[in-house]
Amino acid sequence: MTLPQLLLQATELVYLLQRFMKYIVDLTLVLQTLALVAGNQELTRKAIKLAVKSYHDSPMSGEVHNRIQEYDRQFTFRERADHDSLDRLVQLLQSYNISAEEMSDLRGKIPAVDLLSDEPWDTV
Repeated sequence: MTLPQLLLQATELVYLLQRFMKYIVDLTLVLQTLALVAGNQELTRKAIKLAVKSYHDSPMSGEVHNRIQEYDRQFTFRERADHDSLDRLVQLLQSYNISAEEMSDLRGKIPAVDLLSDEPWDTV
């Protein structure tokens, strides 16, 4: 393999790692938002769509992606290989974790929304 091919492959691996970290963190935080929104109610498409939209529109979504990109910029490919990306992923998740007490407080601040009337996936 030539040097340009190795560099391209390393760049692709960095991009893949970044996408994987974003996916895991986004999924976890959307599920956390869903638990907050739905509480003990039955999960419906409406509740899922509300949780996804709430997370997507929140400043947290952009913050998380910026922190992941910053992590990637801090190290060269070789240095990143020596660091444990899984530890970084866990740190990110822990920094956005909502405790049971915080969850309870936040639930009290959320206005009532009819989540039981379901809707199709294709509406916004």
